[in-house]
Amino acid sequence: MSTDIKKQIHSKVREFVLKTLAPKEVKYDYVSIREAFGYIGDGLPVIDVDLRPGRDARRKKALVDGISEVLKETLNVSREDVY
Repeated sequence: MSTDIKKQIHSKVREFVLKTLAPKEVKYDYVSIREAFGYIGDGLPVIDVDLRPGRDARRKKALVDGISEVLKETLNVSREDVY
């Protein structure tokens, strides 16, 4: 996966972090993107969002939905394939 694609995904995921979580709390959150190499295929994106405890379940679900949308837009990954 190219560095440009990783940067694009990272930027869009950060936007969803800001949209779905209280912005004042975002400075304590961390987003990383890396590739997994496995049986399904090489270059599978692994997106980790390290959140501090206490986040509302609805906000976390909205963030996961946003990440799914980002992967659909950038890599044409179906929402059903995101876990």
